[in-house]
Amino acid sequence: MKTSRFARPVDNAILGVFRIFFGSLMLVSLIRFAAKGWIKDLYITPKFFFTFEGFHWVQPLPGNGMYWLFGGLMVLCVCIILGLFYRLSMGLFFLGFTYVELIDKTNYLNHYYFISVLSFLLIFFPLHHRFSLDRQWFAQLRQQTVPFWYVAALRCQIGLVYFFAGIAKLKYDWLVYAEPLKTWLAVRTNYPLVGAWLQYDWVPYLMSWAGALFDLSIAFLLAWWVSRPVAYGLVVVFHLLTWLLFNIGIFPWIMMVSATVFFSTGFYQRVFSSPVLAPSHSSPALPWRTRLVKGFVAFFLIVQCLLPLRHWLYKGDVLWTEEGFRFAWNVMLIEKTGLVSFVAHDPQTQQQWEILPGKILTPLQEKMMATQPDMILQLAHHLGKQLRQEGHPKIQIRAKSYLAFNGRKSQPYIHPEVDLMQIKWQQPRSEWLLPLL
Repeated sequence: MKTSRFARPVDNAILGVFRIFFGSLMLVSLIRFAAKGWIKDLYITPKFFFTFEGFHWVQPLPGNGMYWLFGGLMVLCVCIILGLFYRLSMGLFFLGFTYVELIDKTNYLNHYYFISVLSFLLIFFPLHHRFSLDRQWFAQLRQQTVPFWYVAALRCQIGLVYFFAGIAKLKYDWLVYAEPLKTWLAVRTNYPLVGAWLQYDWVPYLMSWAGALFDLSIAFLLAWWVSRPVAYGLVVVFHLLTWLLFNIGIFPWIMMVSATVFFSTGFYQRVFSSPVLAPSHSSPALPWRTRLVKGFVAFFLIVQCLLPLRHWLYKGDVLWTEEGFRFAWNVMLIEKTGLVSFVAHDPQTQQQWEILPGKILTPLQEKMMATQPDMILQLAHHLGKQLRQEGHPKIQIRAKSYLAFNGRKSQPYIHPEVDLMQIKWQQPRSEWLLPLL
């Protein structure tokens, strides 16, 4: 019986190299995070944390616990690089890293979400069958090949990030107004070499359209062997340019490293001098465990296809309401500046007073909260609960909120007459947000 394309054996060097790349990049990222003092700034200094719905129980570790946690994550990265107790190390890394990201919405970034998604998926993949200590110690891992579907699934996950980032760019602001690139590039005209070009009006439009086309097509170009060398060159140029022009952390480097999984398995076979693989002419029945993993990975990838589309279930522009905005590869689509204060009203005493969020939040938290409706609502509920405990059982909390969005003038954001204490997070935001003008 002829072996199917996805079941055919391929050299597993591609997965071993990817494991080393991934672990090394995560280690550098964590060291950078600690060196910049962000552990203290983001997880120890704040008095209040914007937790995710359903994860309100996730709180930072007390004392120096967060420092110990980051130290443990660094050790796990070393284990991943070495292929030491790989599945356990990757599983613990996923749990630890995702725990850190669930503490505060303030710190949400697309590439942090990508790391959680990827590390979870990699738990089930045999990345330790090559270039690993596990391989040296456990004879059953000394295999030169893996079924091609492991490589295909990894390519699919990485390709989905690009493709849905491209779909997200098919917005009026991005294509017609070249926003927010027009706003961002206008303040970068003093950059060496490229600054002079950024003064031209057509440059933001060129970059906006080119960015959308790149994201929509690059996974397909990488998958085709004819266009792959040029496509990977475009990946490097594109991500280096975004890294130089915009402050987006390690995301460009993650994507440049991830794109190497599109290189042919034959390329890795030649580089690492593996023997030529004999073609398989039979397709034995899969063990139940392999069937289970294949089914789970397929289900996981389907979920990854559906999550970026969920914003169609809600009314309004997703970039304005941010309903369904996170976990959907909406990369570099918005430039928002907000200003929010809260008005507390006690109907029993008719007292009314203003509450400034800067007295509770860090500057970063205040900046992010002022542009994200769910965070405004969450802080309003927190303030209301505190005031109820202080003897105001029927307290009402309203927001005075203004937002400047993608080059537009500032306009009111939260409906000023709505008592946010009566709003649940499940309610449509169109009921308490003012429409975009």
